[in-house]
Amino acid sequence: GGRERGGRERGGGERGGRERSDQGGDRPERRGNRGPISVDDIFSHNYSVRIISPDGAVKAEWPMPDDGPHPKMIHACEDGTVYIAGHGKIASYNKDGKRLAMVDVDEISGSKSLAAGLFVSDKHVFLAVGTGNSMRATEDIYRFNRDLTDAKKIIEQQYGCCSHIDMQVMNGELLIAENSRHRVNRFDLDGKRLGRWGKRDRTGIEGFAACCNPVNIDIGPDNVLYTAESGVGRIKKYTPDGKFLGVVGYVDTTEFDRGSKLAAQTCYIPIEVNKDASRVYVVDVRANLIRVLAPKEK
Repeated sequence: GGRERGGRERGGGERGGRERSDQGGDRPERRGNRGPISVDDIFSHNYSVRIISPDGAVKAEWPMPDDGPHPKMIHACEDGTVYIAGHGKIASYNKDGKRLAMVDVDEISGSKSLAAGLFVSDKHVFLAVGTGNSMRATEDIYRFNRDLTDAKKIIEQQYGCCSHIDMQVMNGELLIAENSRHRVNRFDLDGKRLGRWGKRDRTGIEGFAACCNPVNIDIGPDNVLYTAESGVGRIKKYTPDGKFLGVVGYVDTTEFDRGSKLAAQTCYIPIEVNKDASRVYVVDVRANLIRVLAPKEK
């Protein structure tokens, strides 16, 4: 697919404040500092989705039409259904790339927005809708049925830098990596807050380093939660309630020390863990590479 280029500004982050409700975040009066920058507003691209084998061979390619969605988030289900979201649209596809349904997210949210995160459970589709391009960027979480009907906003104002925030469903809970606040928030599937864990830590190993982490999360076997930290390129694992289980490994990342149009890409390293955790796939968006972590041979 095409490459996104967004901006980042200094400032923002967590500065105390109280929560207005179980569904709201800290400092509810502060939204994203400005409207999202869509890559469509800056560059012209041809978009597609590629199906790639474990050894990196392209097995198939689905061109994305001009009416979208232009892929930014993707989730593939066990039944072969694939959900794709980006730039004001979300759509579902069958295993052969035929579009089944598409929804205009801008119309639902009432403003121009970006797909900031996506996860699909057995019954629901959870979509984070982002506003802003700095550490003050915020995301609202919408829940759909699997056929993309019955859209409902269930959570307001999670803080994910540059309109990136990752989600997973585990043990009947929705886990949200609120990266601008260095924590993982736990909600039930209706959006009621259940708890949170995590802290900022620039010297230790159990907390999260850099400006906005954990930036991405994934579920491995035995309900282990894997986390990815941008800037330091560190992959770790935890229990769902935050007990530290160890470091998986490191990947090369390009650090940055001041804002640029490429900063948002550096702040975004999606990960996927295979079924037996023998491989962890880490996307290096800026270098256009998929890096693979595997256990060292003894």
